[in-house]
Amino acid sequence: KTMNTPSVINDPRFRAGCKLVKTGKASCAIELFAALVEESRNQFGEASLNSAASYYEYGHALFRAACRRDANANANANASKNENENDNKAGKVKYLDRKPRAVENNDATVEVEGLETCISGESSQVTKGVLQKEEGKQKQINSAGPQQQMDQNEGDDVQLALELMENSWAILDEYVQSHNHDSTNTKGALPELNDSSNPTNNSNDNNYDKERNLYLNWAKDQRPRILLGIGDVFDHLNKYGDAVDAYTRAIPLREQFIPQKQKGTHCRTASGPSIQFLKRRRQLVEVLVLVAETLLKCPNGADVVTSESKVLLVKDLERVDFARGYYDKAKEELQETVFLMGKLASHDIIAEKEDICFIATMLMGVGTTLAEIDEQQGGILEDSSTAKKSKI
Repeated sequence: KTMNTPSVINDPRFRAGCKLVKTGKASCAIELFAALVEESRNQFGEASLNSAASYYEYGHALFRAACRRDANANANANASKNENENDNKAGKVKYLDRKPRAVENNDATVEVEGLETCISGESSQVTKGVLQKEEGKQKQINSAGPQQQMDQNEGDDVQLALELMENSWAILDEYVQSHNHDSTNTKGALPELNDSSNPTNNSNDNNYDKERNLYLNWAKDQRPRILLGIGDVFDHLNKYGDAVDAYTRAIPLREQFIPQKQKGTHCRTASGPSIQFLKRRRQLVEVLVLVAETLLKCPNGADVVTSESKVLLVKDLERVDFARGYYDKAKEELQETVFLMGKLASHDIIAEKEDICFIATMLMGVGTTLAEIDEQQGGILEDSSTAKKSKI
C-alpha cells in the first residue's frame, strides 16, 4: 500500500537534497533544504507536517556536512603527523574508525562515508526562530577569524541541526499522539487509511482531522528515524546519556512494526516474508545495538543521566549489565533477521544483506568490549583474592 506523504517530499528539490546527502554531498543540500524550510513555514505554518519533514532533512544535512568537515580535518591532521614521522608514509594514512553505518533517508538507504556511527532526543516544544538563528549565526561568523570561523561554524551547525531535528520530532509526536486514538483497537499494526467510519465526519473540523489522519502511517514511520538522528547528534557531542535516552525511546517505535513472536516458532507475518519486513527487523536490531554500544561509551564511575533534565537512566553499577541485556536482545533479534533473510534469498536483498552484515559487525564489537570488561573485572577479583591470601 502506498504511503501518503506531505507534499514537500515530492518537491524535486527535496528529492535532490536527499540524493546529495545519500552520495556524501550533504553540504550541497543545505541551501535546498533551507529554502524548503522557509517555504513550508510560510505556506503551511511553522508546526505543519511539511515543515516537520523539511526541518529534519535540513538538520540532517547540516549535521552530516559538519561530520564530514570534522572527518576531513582529522584526516589532514593524521596525514600531517605521519608525514612528520616518516615522509615515506605520507598520503597512505588509513582511517582506523569502524565502517560508516548505513542510515535511513526516507525510503532510501544512505551511506555516510568516513564517519563514526550516528543514529536520538526529543523536544517537548517547537523551537521558534530557526531561520533567524541561522542569519544571526552567519553575522557572528563573518566577524570572526579564519580558524575561529571554522570552529564556530561547525559548532553552530551541529546545534542548529539538533534544534531542527527536535522541532521535527515535537511536531510529529504531537500529531501521532493526537490522532492515535483511531488505532487503539489494534496492537502492533498501523491504522487503515481513509477511514470513513466516523459518524460525525460531516463537520468541517472532523473532515480536516480525517484529512490530516492520512499521514499517520508516514508520521509513525518517521518518528524512530528522527529519534535516531537526534541520538546521532548527541553521540557526536559526547552527550552519551542523552543519546541513550533517544535510542531507547526509539525501540518501542521500531517494535510496533514487528508482530509478536509465537513461542517456539520464528516470527511470521500474515502475508509472509517480505523485504520491507526484513528492513524493519534490521532496524530493530540496529537500535538495540546502538543502545548497548552507547551505554559502554559512558564514563566509568558516573550514573547515566540526561544532561539538562538530569533524569537518571541507569546507575553506574548497573550500566554494564544493562548494556549486556541489550546486547543479548540484539543477538536474539539478529538470529530472527538472518532466518528471515534466508527465506528471502531468491529476492534482490543485496543492500539489506550488506546492512545486516555491518550490524552484525557492530554487534561483534559490542561483544568484544563486554568480553574485555569481564576479563578486566576477573583480573581485579583475582588480584584481590591473592592479596587477601597473602595477608592471611
